[in-house]
Amino acid sequence: MKRDCPICNCKNSYLIETVELSGYDEHPINGPYILVRCAKCDFHYCNTLVSQRDLDKYYSESSKYENLKTIAMGGGGNSELEKKRFSKSFNNVKRFIKHKNISVLDIGCANGGLLEVFKLNGCGDLSGLDPSPACAQRAKANTGCFVFQGSFLETDIKKKFDIICLTHVLEHVIDVKRFVLKLIKSLKPGGYIYIECPDSSKYHRVIHSPFQEFNTEHINHFSPQDYCNLANSFGLICASRGSINFKINTGDQYFASYGIIKNSPKKRLGKFKPNLQSRRSVLKYIRASSRSLKTFESNPIWRDLVKVYLYGVGQLSFKIIFLLKKNKIKYRLYDGDPRNTGKRINNIVVEDGQAIAQVDFQPNDTIIIASIISYEPIRANILSWFNSVGTPPPKIISINELLK
Repeated sequence: MKRDCPICNCKNSYLIETVELSGYDEHPINGPYILVRCAKCDFHYCNTLVSQRDLDKYYSESSKYENLKTIAMGGGGNSELEKKRFSKSFNNVKRFIKHKNISVLDIGCANGGLLEVFKLNGCGDLSGLDPSPACAQRAKANTGCFVFQGSFLETDIKKKFDIICLTHVLEHVIDVKRFVLKLIKSLKPGGYIYIECPDSSKYHRVIHSPFQEFNTEHINHFSPQDYCNLANSFGLICASRGSINFKINTGDQYFASYGIIKNSPKKRLGKFKPNLQSRRSVLKYIRASSRSLKTFESNPIWRDLVKVYLYGVGQLSFKIIFLLKKNKIKYRLYDGDPRNTGKRINNIVVEDGQAIAQVDFQPNDTIIIASIISYEPIRANILSWFNSVGTPPPKIISINELLK
């Protein structure tokens, strides 16, 4: 049984890549990531049969944006980089703002960063929605806006809005058709849906880590052309589309696509256009990511290494853990986020980060920091913990050294 195309509902697709990973045992997606491309409209998506309810439960209970120290796309807008990103999102949609009393709903508002930008630009009738109780409460406190808490599909929203925003949300949604139908129902006639997601037509431009975009959360891969096809599948108008780029904490550029869909029905459904740009980008991205993981697997460090102590359990770690298990390398897992400690991967418990300083290390044991973004602060923390107990640390290396 296969997942139908989220955009055009076509049942036929081509297998593009199978990305092996070991996710959290309790996560809805914890096995191989099966990437396919629709045979009709060229949309790339993950072929998974996980339910929308299971995903909603995960985002309600395990939102990474609850932790203000988390560095991730779609966060609350607390950092200067996030504020700049949300300003670019606002600039995309501001020409459709006809008056200051325009009603706006931000779905997946996290800690309220985009709502704050709308507010600073004089918009007054603002609402948010987030599945995480902590994020919803914080967004309300940060912005003073009314914030719904819960899944969009399960929340009873009687009000209709002029603009509904989804920044880095729709790539997480299984039931896109049902989601869009409810968006239309929640929109005033002539209103607009602003959608922003990672840009699959530019995946190859900057590879932050191998197969980072193919992860347990991103199950749909949008490019500017896909928003036109999405609008066409509902007989609506794609009023604008394009790409934006912004700087993230590594100093790298990140590319996002956006589409603005107008709630103004056409007389007939539009035709789907092929998406050759995404095809090429995704294939280049896969080749480069595969080379990087092969470099990791063939690194001479594995000849003498007794055990790996992997610090930082995230999307990159899920691919690395699969390779460690495949090559019969013993490992233990550590993470500094209390929401991750106690979870299991391959029935191995993720331990509290500071506990790593209590380990009786053997010669050649190595700590691998599996976060490319936060390597330096994590390393400083680890060294301080060893210093506090008065024992020398083992060798500490960055995962980035093993992937090059």
